[in-house]
Amino acid sequence: MKRIRHIAISLFLAVALSFSIITVGTPLAQAVDDELNMGPSAGSLANFETHRTYTPDIFADVDENEWYGLYREKFIATAYEYALVDGFGATTFGPDAFITVAQAIVLAARVHCIYTTGVDSIVIGEGPLWFTEAVLYAVQNGIVEVDGYGPADLTRPATRAEMAYIFSRCLPVSEFPALNTVNALPDVDSSTPHYDSIILLYTAGVLKGTDLLGTFNPGNTMTRAEAAGIITRVILPSTRVGGRVYDNAIFGYIVEMTELPDGKTQIGVDYVQWLTDEYAMKAYMADNPGVSEEDAWNEIEEYGYIRNVDFQIYYYFITADAVYYMPYGTYGDNVLVSFDIFRDMMYPSILIDDQVMTFVKITFSEGNVTQVEWTFRA
Repeated sequence: MKRIRHIAISLFLAVALSFSIITVGTPLAQAVDDELNMGPSAGSLANFETHRTYTPDIFADVDENEWYGLYREKFIATAYEYALVDGFGATTFGPDAFITVAQAIVLAARVHCIYTTGVDSIVIGEGPLWFTEAVLYAVQNGIVEVDGYGPADLTRPATRAEMAYIFSRCLPVSEFPALNTVNALPDVDSSTPHYDSIILLYTAGVLKGTDLLGTFNPGNTMTRAEAAGIITRVILPSTRVGGRVYDNAIFGYIVEMTELPDGKTQIGVDYVQWLTDEYAMKAYMADNPGVSEEDAWNEIEEYGYIRNVDFQIYYYFITADAVYYMPYGTYGDNVLVSFDIFRDMMYPSILIDDQVMTFVKITFSEGNVTQVEWTFRA
């Protein structure tokens, strides 16, 4: 049976440990909980508490207006206040620096230790092997596994797939309830290293990718700012992202269309989220302060809530090779149409400047547009 690739920890640690290998056929929840030797009642997220105060002048290289900053997502500030991350020295954090395998393991070990015991007793040493005690703890508690590699494997940059694997194993799976539906991701499939861990964290809202499609870039490195964001979502469920469906498709309004000399047509798309049920109601109430739950439900009950994401335009090429659908009538069943009909009908709708008339679902495969489904038409 094929085995999931695992993080390789050197035998230079000189510890003789027995461990089990997780196989593809083992249910993920059972496998991870067995590896950690703990069940849902072995610890508590309530053990995580703030221990210090973050102020904008602590790290000179952290732009508090960036996505990770104090005035946006607050990821570095939160991870710092919960004493999970520190800087390089007193005034530098290195938000864009890559995180190493050893640094990722230390983070996971701290989370596991606090969750299970209520305190962070992970010992950080001195010198080039400062991480030895933390890695030993991680091995002994099933977060990572022993294999025959040298110390260099711990000091190299961790891949994003490895980060997902490590962070998915520092808590029981019961602490990662499903908030999203993951049907497909653009660059992740069953052959991707640590596939189950990646899907688990997307489903739980810990990961959301680099765009609305959920692109993950599993083989790329991860920055320290990104790691701070992920570990924050791991320990604080209120910061996780819910209500999404990942299926290689985006929703948005076509706001621009330009024919190019090479026969392609370029479209400009304004991304949106199409939320339903309680996620739609919560988002609607957050965007409309003072509205009652009853009024919010009346607004979103039939069609959900279409919410603009970042007010930016994203450009794609469409050709006759893709499949096109448009509604029959105003809100009728979608019918298959030719590229020329779709394009000729879309142009005047864009010119009318009513975005509801150009609302589409765009499906991708390997980065190319394969289907455009025009949902509403006046």
